[in-house]
Amino acid sequence: MRTILVAALLLFFAIDVKPQNTDDMEVRLTQEQLSDFRDRAQRVIRQLGDYVQVIGNKNAEYARRRKSDTMAVSLFSTDTNIVQVSSLREKDPEFVMVKDYFWRLYKLQYVQVDIKWYDVYLSPEFKMGDDGRYYGIATVYQKFTGTTSKEFGGRNYTDITKKNIQIVIEQLEEKVGDKVIKKWRLFLGDISVEATKPG
Repeated sequence: MRTILVAALLLFFAIDVKPQNTDDMEVRLTQEQLSDFRDRAQRVIRQLGDYVQVIGNKNAEYARRRKSDTMAVSLFSTDTNIVQVSSLREKDPEFVMVKDYFWRLYKLQYVQVDIKWYDVYLSPEFKMGDDGRYYGIATVYQKFTGTTSKEFGGRNYTDITKKNIQIVIEQLEEKVGDKVIKKWRLFLGDISVEATKPG
């Protein structure tokens, strides 16, 4: 069931181009396709924010939190993409792989966690890199609130972090008969921290 959900999500964020041989000239997205992908990128960022909120929520059902973990990872180009993690207690951010980041979020040692994303801004255009992929950046603000148990004073820790999320559009090949169909798909890349301040 989990595999079906992930596959369905990947298909949802794909755009087909005309069948072609792998030795064809470089294929570029039209402005119309790029505009469509920009809309999709906004939806993906909102989805990721929703998954993060559910994963951190101690009151959500176990199955829902674990499913959100799986779906969140599937939004990235690889599970080894890097997420920077920051806090007011640490001077420098920590670098964590995506596959570990959401599990760590799940296990946070608070009795209550509330994570909200707001003021999402997407770069106005995607730029093609030397590797043939298109790249963009989404900037979000995250408000994190964690409440400790009564044993530790029942205190609230709150911070606000400005994050930059890389967006990647790349071509994947699929062989159909004697032809190769190239599909453009949108994934998330690395997530960096620009600043963290008290909430």
